[in-house]
Amino acid sequence: MRQYIILVLLVFAIPMPIRNAVSGPYFDHGDVVRWVNGTETAVSIGFFGLFLWNATAEPGAPPMQEVPTDLIGGNYNKQAYRKMLDLNADGTGVIVAKSETDVYKYTFGTRKLERIIVMGEKDMPTDIAWGDNIYVGTNQSKKLLVYDPVTYEQIDTMEFGSPVWAVDATPKGDLAIGFKDGTLLLRTNQIWQTYRFGSTILDIRWNRDELFFSEGDQIHVLSSDKLENYTVSKDVLNTVLEFAPSDNGTKFAVGDDNGTIVIFNRDGDLLKKLRIPRKYPLLPEKIRSLDWSGNKLIVGKQTSQIPIIDTTTWETVQVLANETDLSKYVLNEPIPPEPVPDFVSFIPILPLSISLAVVVIAKKKRVKAKLKRQT
Repeated sequence: MRQYIILVLLVFAIPMPIRNAVSGPYFDHGDVVRWVNGTETAVSIGFFGLFLWNATAEPGAPPMQEVPTDLIGGNYNKQAYRKMLDLNADGTGVIVAKSETDVYKYTFGTRKLERIIVMGEKDMPTDIAWGDNIYVGTNQSKKLLVYDPVTYEQIDTMEFGSPVWAVDATPKGDLAIGFKDGTLLLRTNQIWQTYRFGSTILDIRWNRDELFFSEGDQIHVLSSDKLENYTVSKDVLNTVLEFAPSDNGTKFAVGDDNGTIVIFNRDGDLLKKLRIPRKYPLLPEKIRSLDWSGNKLIVGKQTSQIPIIDTTTWETVQVLANETDLSKYVLNEPIPPEPVPDFVSFIPILPLSISLAVVVIAKKKRVKAKLKRQT
């Protein structure tokens, strides 16, 4: 009995944060978040589902549209380590998928959700793109599957020697495929080119006629057969996790796994370094997604809420997904040291639990000693 009492006390001795439960169905984050073709609306896919947001609404306003996560493959699970989203050329709809699901299409005007591509057991998606066709990269089978964007019939299968890790396509048919082994395969004007790098191609973005992509600690820009390389050093950023070019391609933002975002120009100059404060003291604030529209940079991150930053003033002008306090997203430069977790806000029951355990054990010993003397 004594062992069970001690176990219970020690379990409850783990510091528990004193926080109010968040209510409302729109408490979500942006694993992938994108502006809808230069408008004031944004679309995101996170833990709870797919959301269409009015970026000019009051903080805390509900989304304009939502698709619950159980309709697009169920709740987040250990295997679903990636979520994917891409818009069509006119911004009227998106295709979405998770790493353990089929591919779905959602049309904003009709609010219609369709399962358009059923994936095979060995063809789970690693990335998707909606350009001249719909492209689905796969890991296990090392294929790029190509589908007609109207009929959703499979029209081609490209097989490779390495898993497809990133893909992007344009409406005119330009295609970029990044592989786990560091290979970049590029199709422009129906001409194929191959480039090789030292690390996995993590992300790819067409931006007008230029291709931005990341691998290792570098951002690369490919245009007119010219390759530009930008190394993000460890003293600037912990790791290259996500990036986004500005609309005109003169700048790009890079985010890491500790809530830091840096802005570079095409000369390689560091223009700004920002920190999104941690929402929870012990949980790193990973930057999961970035997208730029005009002077607004939208940020998807590991914990809930989606901040929007004005890149002329570097102030947070909006926070989507059930957040009303903009002050907690004030971004400062220079970056302050990472704060030590504030355990004052935790319930201090560890000492009390240990004391109670000692009292219980001592009392038990006294009772045993008394019974022994009586016998």
